[in-house]
Amino acid sequence: MGFDPAPRGSFLRNLETTEAIAALEGEMRRYHRRRMKIAVHAVVATVIAAAFLAAIASAQATDSVPSQADSNMACVERLEIPRYPALATQARIEATVTASVLISPEGLPKDSGTEAESKFTRASSLFAPPVWKAINEGKFRPDCAGKIVKLVFHFRLQGASAGKPWQSVSFQYPNAFWIVSETQHVQPDQQVGAR
Repeated sequence: MGFDPAPRGSFLRNLETTEAIAALEGEMRRYHRRRMKIAVHAVVATVIAAAFLAAIASAQATDSVPSQADSNMACVERLEIPRYPALATQARIEATVTASVLISPEGLPKDSGTEAESKFTRASSLFAPPVWKAINEGKFRPDCAGKIVKLVFHFRLQGASAGKPWQSVSFQYPNAFWIVSETQHVQPDQQVGAR
């Protein structure tokens, strides 16, 4: 009787199992390579999309904000900021005044026009005079003769004051000024009812 270390059937089964395992491993490698390619393509597509959206946002931001060249703000040498009109603080009226100033060869305002935006239809009659006064007292660069300088004045109310209201001014690039004031409470004269 001879010694048979492994029956033939089990050897074939082991060989088929080894080939099947090798085939599965090869299939798994191809599957993972495809998944890696897909993942790399997704990352590249995401980076390209983010760069594209950032470029669009940057272009829109620069389109919506006028540049210094558009406003000619560099032509302004000195400009007194207008005070918030007292009557407007008492009446609680806010407005935005846009002024266009044509510069003379002497560096003085030659001509100016204003537009006022407000819920109050006659806001221009309250806010334009202090803006005109500030512009007329301003000084502009003589080498800007013939250019139009655009200035935007935002008049806003915040808080309330029993005495004289405080005012603050801030500048927003390239050509906007924010004039913020407290509202003024007007108390009726106590002696009027004491007659």
